[in-house]
Formats: sequence, structure tokens, C-alpha cells
Amino acid sequence: MSWFCLPIEQGGLGILNIEDLQKIAHISAIFRLRKYRDGFVELLNSTPQLPEAMGRFVRDLHLDLRYLKDFLGLGNRNDVSMDVIMTELDKISVSLRKNKEQTFQNVLYHMVHAGQKEKLELLLSRSPVLQLHYKSLVNNTAGKWLQVFPRYSDFSIGNEEYSIGLCFRYMIGVPPINRHDVCPFCAKDGCFIDLTGHHFVSGCMKDVMGSNGKPLKAQRHSNHDFLRTTLYNCCKHAMTRAYEEPAGMFLDAVKKDRPDLSVEFPNAEGRLLRFAVDLTIVCPFEGSGKGVLEPANVPGTFTGEKHDYKAYCAANTKKNKYGAHCKASEIILIPFVMYTTGKLHKTAYDWLKQMSRYAGPRRDIPNNTLFRYWLKVLSVQLMKQIGYTIHHRAMAMLSGNMNLRAAIRNGNAVALEMGRA
Repeated sequence: MSWFCLPIEQGGLGILNIEDLQKIAHISAIFRLRKYRDGFVELLNSTPQLPEAMGRFVRDLHLDLRYLKDFLGLGNRNDVSMDVIMTELDKISVSLRKNKEQTFQNVLYHMVHAGQKEKLELLLSRSPVLQLHYKSLVNNTAGKWLQVFPRYSDFSIGNEEYSIGLCFRYMIGVPPINRHDVCPFCAKDGCFIDLTGHHFVSGCMKDVMGSNGKPLKAQRHSNHDFLRTTLYNCCKHAMTRAYEEPAGMFLDAVKKDRPDLSVEFPNAEGRLLRFAVDLTIVCPFEGSGKGVLEPANVPGTFTGEKHDYKAYCAANTKKNKYGAHCKASEIILIPFVMYTTGKLHKTAYDWLKQMSRYAGPRRDIPNNTLFRYWLKVLSVQLMKQIGYTIHHRAMAMLSGNMNLRAAIRNGNAVALEMGRA
């Protein structure tokens, strides 16, 4: 439950725990009553064992102060008196005199959450996969879909997609999926479905041939195209010159070698910048293809966070693919990497920020407002597609209706045939 009580930016749901709030509010109120506070402390220190006759009010104060002891860094000391606890609280009060933007109660609340987060990270460290997943949630982009109101169609999420999205966010098993189910969609034998549905999202169905002769993971390709269109709409909303899959963007490249988007807008000095934006969606760990999730093998030369390694590799793949073409054509390459948890890679995050600085004055909307809007749109559409993928495939698997596989294969075959004509 402590995971859900954390703020959304720290991987939680932002659900307030009434017990924590009650204790913090009680201590904050007593702390302001300096005239009576010392009397309460003297009474508590004079009685080693709290008798029933002391009254419920004093007993609650004793328990609430003991509750704060762990979060004040005094948890390992058994001889902590009320004077020591109050001294630590006094230090917090003195520090607040210089910073009047925060209240005493607010500081205590964040202190308790920091302690709970530390305990949660210690607990999650027992599972490397769960730890990587949690780390990819601790940012200000992964949980944007939880901060929207379904007033507009872009922010509307169905009940099934929303419920599955919550299960996916917290690695909770999706009810229609059984532990030892073999995936009926995959072409290869021995592909199992993990309870959380990562196999359906990141590693399912490798039986559709692409135009380059290599197999495509059809559902991943569909999710990619859906997010590409969403990103294209964001670029058009920013009043940039944008094209989807621009043909002939690179004069020295093979015709099929092209990025997802071509975007043009001037910088602050008025110089026109051309961007080749290529989108990819990655999972922070490996094993979704076989349905056995495991952490990636991170080399010692990698200096970043372990949960960022897969995104780092995906960005490098894009640079190797398009880097020479972009350099020859004086085009800036943007590897737009999104995690399945909703996090944006730093390159994608910074580029959206740059585009918001261009679009803000032209749309007469604050830059940060536009930036947050695009983050929410991308986050909502990603989670809608993830929820739809898991729900649709789980239901098809239970019902035995495998027409989904044939429909995807036939649709891709028609598209390839029409594209070659």
C-alpha cells in the first residue's frame, strides 16, 4: 500500500493515507502550541510506561511521536526520549524560518514519504526486474496519464484499458492471463505469456515479413504506428512543418531507409532547423519474447542507470542507422525513445521542450503548458494502446478466436503489395 501512497512522480498513485495525515496533522498542531507543548513532553518523559489513566489524548501524542522517530533518523536508538524527538522537530522549525513557502506539516509529510520510499526501494531490491520497472516510473513523464481528466477525446481511456494500465504500471497480474499459458499467436514454440502482459506488448508474434526481408513483430509495429501518428499530431499542433515517413529525405540513402517524421521549425536566432525523428518503444528489461522477464546484461562501461540501458541501446541503433545520412544532409537526428512504462528518453524529452519554446509564442500559450499537454497526450495514447493490446489478445486467447493473427498478417500483406505498386 505504501507504493500507491507515493506521489505520481515517484512511481505511486498519489493516494493520501489518512493514518499518516492524522499523525502528522496532530503533531503539527501540538507543535504550534508552544505554551502547552513543554508540559506534554514533561508529562510523557516522567512516565516510562504509559498508564491508562493518562488519557487518550496524551497516549495518541506519545504514539504519534514514536511513529516519527524512524523518519527522523532515530529509529536505531532504543533510548530516545521525547526531548530528543522534539529537538529534531525544532531543527526543522528553525530551517523553515528561512523558507516560508513550506509549512511545518508539509515538511513532515514529505519526510514521512521519503522514509516510506526508502523502505519500498529496499523491498523491491529483492527482485531485479521489479526494481528496474519501478526506477523507470520515478520521473515526471511516466505517470502523466494518471493526471488527466477525460473531458476531451484525446484523454478518454476505457475501463478495461485503465484497469489493465494500472496492473501494468505496478506489475500486477492481469486476471485473464494464466501463469503457464503458451502464446498461441507466436510463430516460435516455447513462448510463454507472463502474468503482467509484457509479452503481448513487447515480444509477441514475430511472423510477418517486412519489406526488408526481416520479420516484423506485428503488434509492436501497430503500437509504433499509433504512437507515430500521435507524435505527428503534436508536431502539427506546434505549428511546425511535419511529414510522416518522408520519402527521399536522405539523398544518399536507400528509398526504404527513412525516419518516422520530418519536422522543421526555426530556432531562437531564426535559423531553420530540420529534424529526422524516429520513434521506438522499449521495455526496461529483457525476456518479454519468451515470457520470462529478466534484467538486461549491462556492461561495466555503461555509466547511466540500469533501467536506462535498453533505451540507450535503442537510441544508439537509430544513430547507427541514420547518423551518416543526417550528417550528409545537415539534418538533426532525434531518436525518440519511449519506455513501455511511459517514460521519455532524455533526447526525446529535450526535443519536445525545444519545440514548445518555438510553439508557445505562436499559439499564445505558455511553453510549459504546451509541453505538459503533449506529454499527457503521448502518455494517454501509449497506455490506451497497451491496455487494448493486452485485453484484446487475452480475450482472443480465452475464446479461441485467432482471426486476429490472420487479420494482422493479411493487412500487412495488402499494405506491402499496394506499397510496391
